[in-house]
Amino acid sequence: MALLHLDTVTVVPFAERLNKPLIASGGRERLWPVLQFLGEHSCGGGTNLFGATKEFMGSFTSRGIVIVISDFFDEQGCERAVEMLRSANHDFVLVQVHSAEEQRPSAAGELILEDAETAAQRTVDCSPESTALYERRFLEFCSRLRRLALRNGGRYARAVTNIPYQEFVLRSLRSGRVVA
Repeated sequence: MALLHLDTVTVVPFAERLNKPLIASGGRERLWPVLQFLGEHSCGGGTNLFGATKEFMGSFTSRGIVIVISDFFDEQGCERAVEMLRSANHDFVLVQVHSAEEQRPSAAGELILEDAETAAQRTVDCSPESTALYERRFLEFCSRLRRLALRNGGRYARAVTNIPYQEFVLRSLRSGRVVA
C-alpha cells in the first residue's frame, strides 16, 4: 500500500501486517527509490488485506491517494478493505500483479503446486480442460476485482510481470485512467 501526498510518497509493504514504511520526497526522481525499496521485499506468509488496511488507516489518518499493489489472493477476500478505503474518502487504485503463467498455465499432467506464501502443497491434474476452466475463473476473479474497485469509486489496473514497467505505465495505467 502507498499513501501519496503532494510532496511525499509513503510506501508501506504488507502481508499479514504492515512493514516499515519508506517515505520519499521530491519530484519525478522519487519513483526509483520506491521501486528499489519494493524490490527489496519478498513474498512470504499469508495475506490479510483487511487487517493491513485497518492498521494502515490507524497510522495514516489524512486522506490521500492509496495504491494497493497485490495479487489479491486473500482467503478472506478484499471487499471489506476496499469498503474501508472508500468510507475514509481515499482516492484509491487497486493494482493486481500476477505472472502470465498464473493466468494461463502451460504445465500439463499431474503436478504438485506449492503456495509461495504459505508453502502449502496441493496435487492437481492439469488437463487442457482443467487449464481452460482455471483461466476462465482467473479472468472472472480479475473482473470481479475491477468491478469492486469501480463500484466503490476507485480505479483498477492489472500488471503482468512479464510486461516491461514502461509499457505497463503507458498502456495499463492510462487505459484504466489511473494516470493521465
